[in-house]
Amino acid sequence: MRAHATVSKTTTKAHRLRRKDAVIATDRLGSLCRAGMSTGEALALGKRSRDGAGKILGLLDSRVRRGRSLSAAMSSSDGVFSEAEVALIKAGELSGNIGCALGLLAESMEAQSAAARKIFSALAYPCFLALFSLAVLVFLSAAVLPPFASLYAREGRTLPALTRALLDFGDTFRAHAATGLALLAASAGTCSLALRRSQSLALICHRRLLKLPVAGPIAVAAAKSRSYALISALVGSGCEVDKALKLAAAAASNLDISLRLRKTSRILARGSSLSRAWRRSGLDLDGSECGFLEIAEARGDYQGAFTKLARINAVNHRQAIERFSAVAEPAAVIFMAVTVSAGAMALYQPILGSASMVSQAF
Repeated sequence: MRAHATVSKTTTKAHRLRRKDAVIATDRLGSLCRAGMSTGEALALGKRSRDGAGKILGLLDSRVRRGRSLSAAMSSSDGVFSEAEVALIKAGELSGNIGCALGLLAESMEAQSAAARKIFSALAYPCFLALFSLAVLVFLSAAVLPPFASLYAREGRTLPALTRALLDFGDTFRAHAATGLALLAASAGTCSLALRRSQSLALICHRRLLKLPVAGPIAVAAAKSRSYALISALVGSGCEVDKALKLAAAAASNLDISLRLRKTSRILARGSSLSRAWRRSGLDLDGSECGFLEIAEARGDYQGAFTKLARINAVNHRQAIERFSAVAEPAAVIFMAVTVSAGAMALYQPILGSASMVSQAF
Protein backbone atom coordinates (compact mmCIF):
# COMPACT_ATOMS: atom_id res chain seq x y z
CA MET A 1 0.00 0.00 0.00
CA ARG A 2 2.78 2.44 0.89
CA ALA A 3 4.66 1.62 -2.30
CA HIS A 4 1.49 2.13 -4.35
CA ALA A 5 0.82 5.47 -2.65
CA THR A 6 4.38 6.60 -3.31
CA VAL A 7 4.13 5.66 -6.98
CA SER A 8 0.78 7.44 -7.35
CA LYS A 9 2.17 10.57 -5.72
CA THR A 10 5.26 10.49 -7.93
CA THR A 11 3.14 9.91 -11.03
CA THR A 12 0.98 12.89 -10.18
CA LYS A 13 4.07 15.07 -9.91
CA ALA A 14 5.43 13.79 -13.22
CA HIS A 15 2.09 14.46 -14.88
CA ARG A 16 2.37 18.12 -13.94
CA LEU A 17 5.79 18.51 -15.49
CA ARG A 18 6.27 20.46 -18.66
CA ARG A 19 7.05 18.88 -21.99
CA LYS A 20 10.37 20.72 -21.91
CA ASP A 21 11.39 18.73 -18.81
CA ALA A 22 10.74 15.45 -20.61
CA VAL A 23 12.95 16.58 -23.51
CA ILE A 24 15.80 17.49 -21.15
CA ALA A 25 15.42 14.23 -19.23
CA THR A 26 15.54 12.16 -22.42
CA ASP A 27 18.57 14.01 -23.77
CA ARG A 28 20.39 13.71 -20.45
CA LEU A 29 19.67 10.00 -20.16
CA GLY A 30 20.76 9.38 -23.75
CA SER A 31 24.05 11.23 -23.23
CA LEU A 32 24.85 9.15 -20.15
CA CYS A 33 23.98 5.87 -21.92
CA ARG A 34 26.12 6.79 -24.94
CA ALA A 35 28.98 7.55 -22.54
CA GLY A 36 29.00 3.85 -21.55
CA MET A 37 26.67 3.74 -18.55
CA SER A 38 23.94 1.19 -18.18
CA THR A 39 20.33 2.38 -18.09
CA GLY A 40 20.12 1.88 -14.31
CA GLU A 41 23.35 3.78 -13.67
CA ALA A 42 22.30 6.62 -15.96
CA LEU A 43 18.91 6.93 -14.23
CA ALA A 44 20.49 6.88 -10.78
CA LEU A 45 22.88 9.66 -11.74
CA GLY A 46 20.38 11.73 -13.72
CA LYS A 47 17.74 11.79 -10.98
CA ARG A 48 20.10 13.64 -8.62
CA SER A 49 19.35 16.95 -10.31
CA ARG A 50 16.61 18.94 -8.60
CA ASP A 51 14.93 20.26 -11.75
CA GLY A 52 11.86 18.90 -13.55
CA ALA A 53 13.99 16.55 -15.64
CA GLY A 54 15.41 15.03 -12.46
CA LYS A 55 11.88 14.32 -11.20
CA ILE A 56 11.01 12.46 -14.40
CA LEU A 57 14.23 10.45 -14.23
CA GLY A 58 13.48 9.66 -10.58
CA LEU A 59 10.06 8.35 -11.56
CA LEU A 60 11.56 6.15 -14.27
CA ASP A 61 14.32 4.94 -11.95
CA SER A 62 11.83 3.82 -9.29
CA ARG A 63 9.99 1.71 -11.87
CA VAL A 64 13.11 0.26 -13.49
CA ARG A 65 14.35 -0.80 -10.04
CA ARG A 66 11.16 -2.84 -9.61
CA GLY A 67 12.03 -4.88 -12.70
CA ARG A 68 10.38 -2.98 -15.53
CA SER A 69 12.12 -2.12 -18.76
CA LEU A 70 12.73 1.54 -19.56
CA SER A 71 10.06 1.52 -22.27
CA ALA A 72 7.51 -0.01 -19.87
CA ALA A 73 8.39 2.61 -17.25
CA MET A 74 7.91 5.38 -19.81
CA SER A 75 4.57 3.97 -21.01
CA SER A 76 3.06 4.32 -17.51
CA SER A 77 4.14 7.93 -16.99
CA ASP A 78 0.63 9.37 -17.47
CA GLY A 79 1.09 11.04 -20.82
CA VAL A 80 4.60 12.40 -20.39
CA PHE A 81 5.68 10.18 -23.30
CA SER A 82 3.46 9.23 -26.22
CA GLU A 83 2.87 5.69 -27.49
CA ALA A 84 5.16 6.22 -30.48
CA GLU A 85 7.94 7.63 -28.29
CA VAL A 86 7.72 4.59 -26.02
CA ALA A 87 7.86 2.34 -29.09
CA LEU A 88 11.03 4.12 -30.21
CA ILE A 89 12.72 3.29 -26.90
CA LYS A 90 11.44 -0.30 -27.07
CA ALA A 91 12.97 -0.66 -30.53
CA GLY A 92 16.26 0.65 -29.12
CA GLU A 93 16.12 -1.92 -26.33
CA LEU A 94 15.54 -4.75 -28.81
CA SER A 95 18.38 -3.58 -31.07
CA GLY A 96 20.73 -3.08 -28.10
CA ASN A 97 21.33 0.60 -28.94
CA ILE A 98 19.31 2.37 -26.28
CA GLY A 99 21.63 5.39 -26.24
CA CYS A 100 21.06 6.09 -29.92
CA ALA A 101 17.29 5.62 -29.51
CA LEU A 102 17.23 8.11 -26.63
CA GLY A 103 19.21 10.60 -28.69
CA LEU A 104 16.80 10.27 -31.62
CA LEU A 105 13.85 10.62 -29.28
CA ALA A 106 15.30 13.78 -27.72
CA GLU A 107 15.82 15.31 -31.18
CA SER A 108 12.24 14.47 -32.21
CA MET A 109 10.76 15.89 -28.99
CA GLU A 110 12.86 19.06 -29.25
CA ALA A 111 11.69 19.57 -32.84
CA GLN A 112 8.06 19.33 -31.69
CA SER A 113 8.68 21.81 -28.86
CA ALA A 114 10.46 24.22 -31.22
CA ALA A 115 7.51 24.12 -33.64
CA ALA A 116 5.08 24.90 -30.81
CA ARG A 117 7.26 27.82 -29.68
CA LYS A 118 7.34 29.25 -33.20
CA ILE A 119 3.55 29.21 -33.45
CA PHE A 120 3.21 30.80 -30.00
CA SER A 121 5.69 33.55 -30.81
CA ALA A 122 3.95 34.26 -34.12
CA LEU A 123 0.59 34.65 -32.37
CA ALA A 124 1.72 36.39 -29.19
CA TYR A 125 2.61 39.84 -30.57
CA PRO A 126 -0.52 40.38 -32.74
CA CYS A 127 -2.76 39.15 -29.91
CA PHE A 128 -1.03 41.48 -27.43
CA LEU A 129 -1.54 44.48 -29.71
CA ALA A 130 -5.21 43.64 -30.25
CA LEU A 131 -5.86 43.16 -26.52
CA PHE A 132 -3.97 46.36 -25.67
CA SER A 133 -6.08 48.32 -28.15
CA LEU A 134 -9.31 46.95 -26.67
CA ALA A 135 -8.06 47.71 -23.15
CA VAL A 136 -7.42 51.35 -24.14
CA LEU A 137 -10.95 51.68 -25.51
CA VAL A 138 -12.48 50.11 -22.41
CA PHE A 139 -10.46 52.38 -20.11
CA LEU A 140 -11.46 55.53 -22.02
CA SER A 141 -15.13 54.57 -22.13
CA ALA A 142 -15.28 53.52 -18.47
CA ALA A 143 -13.03 56.01 -16.65
CA VAL A 144 -12.28 59.06 -18.80
CA LEU A 145 -15.32 59.94 -20.91
CA PRO A 146 -18.26 59.60 -18.41
CA PRO A 147 -17.48 62.97 -16.68
CA PHE A 148 -17.70 64.70 -20.06
CA ALA A 149 -21.04 63.00 -20.70
CA SER A 150 -22.36 64.40 -17.40
CA LEU A 151 -21.08 67.87 -18.24
CA TYR A 152 -22.70 67.86 -21.68
CA ALA A 153 -25.98 66.58 -20.21
CA ARG A 154 -26.10 69.43 -17.65
CA GLU A 155 -25.53 71.96 -20.41
CA GLY A 156 -28.14 70.34 -22.65
CA ARG A 157 -25.63 69.74 -25.44
CA THR A 158 -25.07 66.63 -27.54
CA LEU A 159 -21.80 64.73 -27.37
CA PRO A 160 -19.82 64.22 -30.62
CA ALA A 161 -20.81 61.09 -32.55
CA LEU A 162 -17.47 59.34 -32.04
CA THR A 163 -17.61 59.98 -28.29
CA ARG A 164 -21.17 58.65 -28.06
CA ALA A 165 -20.15 55.54 -29.98
CA LEU A 166 -17.25 54.86 -27.62
CA LEU A 167 -19.46 55.39 -24.56
CA ASP A 168 -22.04 53.00 -26.00
CA PHE A 169 -19.25 50.48 -26.56
CA GLY A 170 -18.19 50.83 -22.91
CA ASP A 171 -21.77 50.45 -21.64
CA THR A 172 -22.30 47.36 -23.79
CA PHE A 173 -18.98 45.85 -22.68
CA ARG A 174 -19.71 46.37 -18.98
CA ALA A 175 -23.25 45.04 -19.32
CA HIS A 176 -22.47 41.92 -21.33
CA ALA A 177 -18.76 41.14 -20.81
CA ALA A 178 -19.32 38.59 -18.04
CA THR A 179 -22.16 36.89 -19.92
CA GLY A 180 -20.19 36.87 -23.14
CA LEU A 181 -17.12 35.35 -21.49
CA ALA A 182 -19.28 32.70 -19.79
CA LEU A 183 -20.94 31.80 -23.11
CA LEU A 184 -17.55 31.71 -24.83
CA ALA A 185 -16.12 29.42 -22.16
CA ALA A 186 -19.20 27.17 -22.30
CA SER A 187 -19.05 27.01 -26.10
CA ALA A 188 -15.33 26.18 -26.04
CA GLY A 189 -15.91 23.46 -23.46
CA THR A 190 -18.81 21.99 -25.42
CA CYS A 191 -16.86 21.98 -28.68
CA SER A 192 -13.84 20.40 -26.97
CA LEU A 193 -16.00 17.67 -25.43
CA ALA A 194 -17.74 17.00 -28.74
CA LEU A 195 -14.42 16.72 -30.57
CA ARG A 196 -13.10 14.26 -27.97
CA ARG A 197 -16.20 12.07 -28.06
CA SER A 198 -16.90 12.13 -31.80
CA GLN A 199 -14.00 11.05 -33.97
CA SER A 200 -15.99 11.72 -37.15
CA LEU A 201 -16.61 15.33 -36.09
CA ALA A 202 -12.95 15.74 -35.14
CA LEU A 203 -11.91 14.31 -38.51
CA ILE A 204 -14.12 16.81 -40.35
CA CYS A 205 -12.63 19.70 -38.35
CA HIS A 206 -9.07 18.49 -38.90
CA ARG A 207 -9.64 18.13 -42.64
CA ARG A 208 -11.15 21.62 -42.84
CA LEU A 209 -8.17 22.96 -40.92
CA LEU A 210 -5.76 21.60 -43.52
CA LYS A 211 -7.67 23.43 -46.27
CA LEU A 212 -7.78 26.87 -44.62
CA PRO A 213 -5.85 29.57 -46.53
CA VAL A 214 -3.41 30.64 -43.79
CA ALA A 215 -3.64 28.04 -41.03
CA GLY A 216 -3.77 25.08 -43.45
CA PRO A 217 -0.15 25.19 -44.70
CA ILE A 218 1.06 25.66 -41.12
CA ALA A 219 -0.95 22.67 -39.87
CA VAL A 220 0.08 20.41 -42.78
CA ALA A 221 3.79 21.19 -42.46
CA ALA A 222 3.72 20.87 -38.65
CA ALA A 223 1.95 17.49 -38.67
CA LYS A 224 4.12 16.09 -41.44
CA SER A 225 7.44 17.28 -40.02
CA ARG A 226 6.67 15.73 -36.61
CA SER A 227 5.37 12.48 -38.08
CA TYR A 228 8.25 12.07 -40.54
CA ALA A 229 10.87 12.83 -37.88
CA LEU A 230 9.30 10.19 -35.64
CA ILE A 231 9.20 7.61 -38.46
CA SER A 232 12.88 8.31 -39.16
CA ALA A 233 13.76 7.82 -35.51
CA LEU A 234 11.73 4.60 -35.26
CA VAL A 235 13.28 3.13 -38.42
CA GLY A 236 16.74 4.17 -37.23
CA SER A 237 16.17 2.26 -33.99
CA GLY A 238 15.37 -0.96 -35.83
CA CYS A 239 11.60 -0.71 -36.23
CA GLU A 240 10.01 -1.99 -39.46
CA VAL A 241 8.62 0.68 -41.78
CA ASP A 242 4.99 -0.50 -41.62
CA LYS A 243 5.06 -0.62 -37.82
CA ALA A 244 6.75 2.79 -37.71
CA LEU A 245 3.93 4.18 -39.84
CA LYS A 246 1.30 2.78 -37.45
CA LEU A 247 3.05 4.21 -34.41
CA ALA A 248 3.53 7.60 -36.06
CA ALA A 249 -0.16 7.57 -37.02
CA ALA A 250 -1.12 7.03 -33.37
CA ALA A 251 0.97 10.04 -32.36
CA ALA A 252 -0.01 12.34 -35.27
CA SER A 253 -1.49 15.68 -34.23
CA ASN A 254 -3.92 15.78 -37.17
CA LEU A 255 -6.48 13.01 -37.65
CA ASP A 256 -6.48 13.28 -41.44
CA ILE A 257 -2.70 12.80 -41.57
CA SER A 258 -3.07 9.95 -39.06
CA LEU A 259 -5.63 8.13 -41.21
CA ARG A 260 -3.46 8.54 -44.31
CA LEU A 261 -0.46 7.08 -42.49
CA ARG A 262 -2.57 4.10 -41.38
CA LYS A 263 -3.80 3.62 -44.95
CA THR A 264 -0.21 3.69 -46.19
CA SER A 265 0.70 1.00 -43.67
CA ARG A 266 -2.18 -1.22 -44.79
CA ILE A 267 -1.30 -0.85 -48.48
CA LEU A 268 2.34 -1.56 -47.67
CA ALA A 269 1.36 -4.72 -45.76
CA ARG A 270 -0.40 -6.01 -48.90
CA GLY A 271 2.92 -6.05 -50.76
CA SER A 272 2.94 -2.65 -52.44
CA SER A 273 6.07 -0.51 -52.56
CA LEU A 274 6.32 2.37 -50.11
CA SER A 275 6.32 5.07 -52.81
CA ARG A 276 3.21 3.61 -54.45
CA ALA A 277 1.45 3.25 -51.08
CA TRP A 278 2.42 6.82 -50.27
CA ARG A 279 0.92 8.08 -53.52
CA ARG A 280 -2.31 6.05 -53.16
CA SER A 281 -2.94 7.23 -49.59
CA GLY A 282 -2.79 10.89 -50.67
CA LEU A 283 0.11 11.88 -48.44
CA ASP A 284 2.12 13.23 -51.36
CA LEU A 285 0.07 16.37 -51.92
CA ASP A 286 2.43 18.12 -54.33
CA GLY A 287 4.16 15.08 -55.87
CA SER A 288 7.58 15.78 -54.36
CA GLU A 289 7.75 13.16 -51.61
CA CYS A 290 7.46 9.98 -53.66
CA GLY A 291 10.72 10.78 -55.43
CA PHE A 292 12.61 10.64 -52.13
CA LEU A 293 10.91 7.35 -51.25
CA GLU A 294 11.74 5.82 -54.64
CA ILE A 295 15.40 6.67 -54.06
CA ALA A 296 15.13 5.17 -50.55
CA GLU A 297 13.70 1.95 -52.02
CA ALA A 298 16.62 1.72 -54.43
CA ARG A 299 19.23 2.38 -51.72
CA GLY A 300 17.48 0.83 -48.73
CA ASP A 301 17.93 4.07 -46.76
CA TYR A 302 14.43 4.74 -45.44
CA GLN A 303 15.70 6.59 -42.38
CA GLY A 304 17.62 9.06 -44.53
CA ALA A 305 14.58 9.67 -46.77
CA PHE A 306 12.25 10.39 -43.86
CA THR A 307 14.89 12.60 -42.24
CA LYS A 308 15.05 14.70 -45.43
CA LEU A 309 11.25 14.84 -45.69
CA ALA A 310 11.02 15.94 -42.05
CA ARG A 311 13.55 18.72 -42.65
CA ILE A 312 11.76 19.89 -45.81
CA ASN A 313 8.44 20.09 -43.98
CA ALA A 314 10.12 21.83 -41.04
CA VAL A 315 11.37 24.49 -43.47
CA ASN A 316 7.88 24.73 -45.00
CA HIS A 317 6.44 25.11 -41.52
CA ARG A 318 8.84 27.93 -40.67
CA GLN A 319 8.14 29.71 -43.96
CA ALA A 320 4.36 29.39 -43.47
CA ILE A 321 4.67 30.93 -40.01
CA GLU A 322 6.81 33.74 -41.41
CA ARG A 323 4.19 34.44 -44.08
CA PHE A 324 1.50 34.50 -41.41
CA SER A 325 3.56 36.88 -39.26
CA ALA A 326 4.20 39.13 -42.25
CA VAL A 327 0.43 39.61 -42.55
CA ALA A 328 -0.72 39.36 -38.92
CA GLU A 329 1.73 41.80 -37.35
CA PRO A 330 1.06 44.75 -39.72
CA ALA A 331 -2.70 44.05 -39.45
CA ALA A 332 -2.46 44.16 -35.66
CA VAL A 333 -0.44 47.38 -35.77
CA ILE A 334 -3.00 48.98 -38.11
CA PHE A 335 -5.84 47.83 -35.85
CA MET A 336 -4.12 49.33 -32.80
CA ALA A 337 -3.41 52.59 -34.65
CA VAL A 338 -7.04 52.91 -35.76
CA THR A 339 -8.52 52.09 -32.36
CA VAL A 340 -6.13 54.32 -30.40
CA SER A 341 -6.63 57.17 -32.87
CA ALA A 342 -10.41 56.77 -32.61
CA GLY A 343 -10.13 56.80 -28.81
CA ALA A 344 -7.96 59.92 -28.90
CA MET A 345 -10.43 61.71 -31.19
CA ALA A 346 -13.35 60.62 -29.00
CA LEU A 347 -11.53 62.22 -26.04
CA TYR A 348 -10.21 65.29 -27.87
CA GLN A 349 -13.58 66.44 -29.24
CA PRO A 350 -15.41 66.71 -25.86
CA ILE A 351 -12.35 68.38 -24.33
CA LEU A 352 -12.58 71.13 -26.96
CA GLY A 353 -16.33 71.34 -26.45
CA SER A 354 -16.01 71.67 -22.68
CA ALA A 355 -13.37 74.35 -23.10
CA SER A 356 -15.71 76.37 -25.32
CA MET A 357 -18.49 75.99 -22.75
CA VAL A 358 -16.22 77.29 -20.00
CA SER A 359 -15.16 80.29 -22.15
CA GLN A 360 -18.83 81.12 -22.86
CA ALA A 361 -19.65 80.97 -19.16
CA PHE A 362 -17.04 83.59 -18.42
